[in-house]
Amino acid sequence: MKKSFKDSRISKIISPVLEKDLAVFSINKKYDIIVSDSRETEFKEISWYSEMSSLLIGLDEGGEFRDMFPFLIDTLPSLSDIRPNIFSTGLLGIKDKRKDLSAVEQGIDASNLSSFTKILVTFGGEDPGNLTEGVLSLLSHLKKNTKSAGIKITVVKGPLFKKNPERGGNVEIIDSPDSLEQLIDSCDLVITSFGITAYEALYAGKAVLLVNPSEYHSKLSSLAGIPELELPAGGSADCSLLEKYLTDPHFYWKKLKASPDALMNIDNILSSIKISGPGKYSFCPFCRKPGTSLARFSDRTYYKCTESSMIYMKSFRAESEDYGRNYFFDDYRKQYGKTYLEDFDNIKAMSGKRIDVIRKYKKKGRLLDVGCAYGPFLKTSSDAGYDSHGIDVSEDAIEYVKNKLSINAEVSDFSILEKSENAKYEIITMWYVIEHFSEPDKIIEKVKSMLFPGGIFAFSTPNFTGISGK
Repeated sequence: MKKSFKDSRISKIISPVLEKDLAVFSINKKYDIIVSDSRETEFKEISWYSEMSSLLIGLDEGGEFRDMFPFLIDTLPSLSDIRPNIFSTGLLGIKDKRKDLSAVEQGIDASNLSSFTKILVTFGGEDPGNLTEGVLSLLSHLKKNTKSAGIKITVVKGPLFKKNPERGGNVEIIDSPDSLEQLIDSCDLVITSFGITAYEALYAGKAVLLVNPSEYHSKLSSLAGIPELELPAGGSADCSLLEKYLTDPHFYWKKLKASPDALMNIDNILSSIKISGPGKYSFCPFCRKPGTSLARFSDRTYYKCTESSMIYMKSFRAESEDYGRNYFFDDYRKQYGKTYLEDFDNIKAMSGKRIDVIRKYKKKGRLLDVGCAYGPFLKTSSDAGYDSHGIDVSEDAIEYVKNKLSINAEVSDFSILEKSENAKYEIITMWYVIEHFSEPDKIIEKVKSMLFPGGIFAFSTPNFTGISGK
């Protein structure tokens, strides 16, 4: 049974600390959706979760088996070549306090500050790289500069700090505050490492400079487009770049290449997710071998089978929302520049060429067009003398076929259509329809059972190397 995300029983499983062979598990239930919130999920864990659920979601997954998750959600940038289905820093749950979002996005100094004078320095609860001391040392070199003499520095000292930050005339030490929110609100500039605090500050409309403990963090900073400072390895410190940032906020905003992603309405996306297909990762619908993802979107993932090279799609859209009126009008116009009905004559012309091929093998007979839409092929086949019938899941399309074209048609989903002895055809057609079924092997078996001996199954499907695929 296919359900929407809101109707599902959701289990969020934090990957436990397990033995390598994962021999003992305490959970033996079935779930509609499992969310694995682990930095690196083991292959055997993924296998086990897939046995328990029809849809496995990886949240900020960074392991080597990232691609085995049908659905990926990233709340922070990732260095992985495998793109997620959804990426938004808005999913971190941070309040968006920016008053002038458009100005920040354009790299404009929305605050109209002449300089950054209130600086917050925070490196988490431990600061194992002793970055706090390095930043304070760099800032101390600016005291002699009259332009930077008025700066006030607030330092957050975490509970696991190995070394106490040095106090000074313009340095205030705050020991393990309950929340950074008020401290961020009261400053102009935050100096921190790449992570959630950086985005919390950006969402508050504050400038952020990053000082990172590793090359990995530096790569993430570059990907995120947030300016970074390097601490001097030894000798005299070069403070020219830091001084430029502090004394020229407009220079900083120009350097900020990427502001946080605009908040998306994640509820609307998740409410359309459906439970479909076999739970075993994302297997090829024909040979049941695992696939690697070619492209990911908020409502679907495309895979290429590692065995047969078959390209197939796993859809996460609620079926009732897939093929309504918008599908043939607004959605169709976005892809082709016109609505389906405006494209009717062009499709009808292509239908004539298809009929010419079919006529070589069957000059007459009972014909069923599956996914007939508004009936351009039905009209062509009917005019050519075939006893034409159509089915489609769109009520609006079927009404058009029956009332405007006067052709026999009904609202029906072929995948659940009941077979009967009377439902036999010489010809069954599917034009750009078969790729919409999650289990095409079963669809082909049903087609076979509904054809008379010697019958014809004619169909088309998108070419992944074509315009739509690219």
